[in-house]
Amino acid sequence: MTSPKEYYEDKGYKPQDVALAIIGAGLANAIALVALSTPLTLWNTIVGNIILCILQAYAPAPGSSRRLNLAYAATWSISFLATLGIVFNMIFRLFGGSFPDTDPTIPFTPFPEYKPNTFTPFNAYDVSFFLVWLAIFLIYFNFFSPGRSKSRAKSAPAQEQPKPVSGPPQTNESGTPTTSREPSESRD
Repeated sequence: MTSPKEYYEDKGYKPQDVALAIIGAGLANAIALVALSTPLTLWNTIVGNIILCILQAYAPAPGSSRRLNLAYAATWSISFLATLGIVFNMIFRLFGGSFPDTDPTIPFTPFPEYKPNTFTPFNAYDVSFFLVWLAIFLIYFNFFSPGRSKSRAKSAPAQEQPKPVSGPPQTNESGTPTTSREPSESRD
């Protein structure tokens, strides 16, 4: 099994590039989702697909650290959910959910209480979005994360190298030490 550094060098980039790709993808997702004043649209699908392609190109190496795989899985799952945002909206609406009113003239309340004409992040849409993201994240991290799934594969145990036999130095018939001995030679 190759080391993560060798794995990345074979692909033409450095290990730090993976972390930068994950950070960049996370920021792009955050900007795309925070800038929304409406439920998820086709624009999120486009951005999500682009980010998923970037993440696929910079997937962690087999045997990478748990923290790197955790960050990758979290970023991958939010990108995946953004890509399928339209489907999420249709299913949410099918179950009778209503989209939150994000009118900027309505005051913001960060607590899970309902007051008429007040926006709170604990509305049904946002909680549903979070729970779906959490489910995708846990499933991906535990079963499909590139660094984890390949490192779980059973590899053949390493073969032990034979140890050199140390003993008294070998000598020829005249008593002079020799440096090697053919296996077919005998001491008789």
